[in-house]
Amino acid sequence: MKGRGDARVREWAVLVVLFGVASAVFAVAGLPSPYLFAGVVAGAVVTLTSRRDVTLPNVGRRAGMTVIGVAAGSMLDAGLLRTLAAQPVLLLSGVLLTVVVTMGIGQLLRLSPHVTASTAVFASIAGGASGVSAAAREVGADEVIVLAVQYFRVLFILLTLPLVSTLLGASGGEQADQSTGDWSGVAFTVVALVAGFAVSSVVHFAASGLVVPLVISAVLAAVGVFPSTQTPEPVLAVGYGLIGVMVGLSFTRATLRQLVLLMPLVLVQVVLSVAVCAVIGFVFADIAGISMLDGYLATTPGGLPAVTAVAVGSATNVGLIIAMQLIRVFIALLMLPVLGRIVRGRNEGGGSGASTGESQ
Repeated sequence: MKGRGDARVREWAVLVVLFGVASAVFAVAGLPSPYLFAGVVAGAVVTLTSRRDVTLPNVGRRAGMTVIGVAAGSMLDAGLLRTLAAQPVLLLSGVLLTVVVTMGIGQLLRLSPHVTASTAVFASIAGGASGVSAAAREVGADEVIVLAVQYFRVLFILLTLPLVSTLLGASGGEQADQSTGDWSGVAFTVVALVAGFAVSSVVHFAASGLVVPLVISAVLAAVGVFPSTQTPEPVLAVGYGLIGVMVGLSFTRATLRQLVLLMPLVLVQVVLSVAVCAVIGFVFADIAGISMLDGYLATTPGGLPAVTAVAVGSATNVGLIIAMQLIRVFIALLMLPVLGRIVRGRNEGGGSGASTGESQ
């Protein structure tokens, strides 16, 4: 018994050390969401080298989802609401079309026998990659595949954005300030975290651990009670790290083989999604009377930090671009419970007949 306990302590100690090293390396390399990817790597290494199942305690998983929900909800401030109120139909049409199109193209993933309907939907929806990945398990989706596809799309956008933006007339803008020492929003963060965690403990539905804190955070941010709604970077690191570890601990050798086989299909799906969203952006730009660069940046299905940096340095409608990107993330996360219920209902409906047949 003692030996088993010692082994568990060693595994978690190794995981913490791996997470720290990987976080530093990924941050220096400039990868998006370095703490989430570090958690995935650390969790995967531990679970693939362990002789027993290693899982993240439920309280850790819920804490990670609460942090991500609060961070996403905090983006809905008064300035964003004013931008939405100025052109509600045009903005919401562009956002919803982007979300629906990416989910539709994502159904290509179902050509693989390893991808279920729920996994295809959650892997392809454009918005809140970390939040979608965190909530995937609750609706029966494969969280490993969901995270892999979501962040493959983000990386594809990040790698192609410099070239595309240059072709569309962008100038070399400066990176937006990403200060890690801003604790001005600590009061807001504490209140939102405590309230979100407490309420989600008693209110249960698909992805409630993410959506409830998101809504509470959004209401607090929109009301304007707190002078700052910036979630401190160390708090975000903990949240992203916990979700990354949760996903990494779900890796198996069979899952890795499935991902390798799935990658060609994922590449086709991602390229099509980004290309169609670009067309939507160009049409949107023509209707709204803005540049093609602004339209493209407003409708890219991911890569928010890089899009923001390019917009600040080169675009003329920065507020519009960031508003559309943030509204898309917000809407996508709010859709998760509905999508989960629809997909789960179809799965249960399809499975009822099979189970009846078996019982006979």
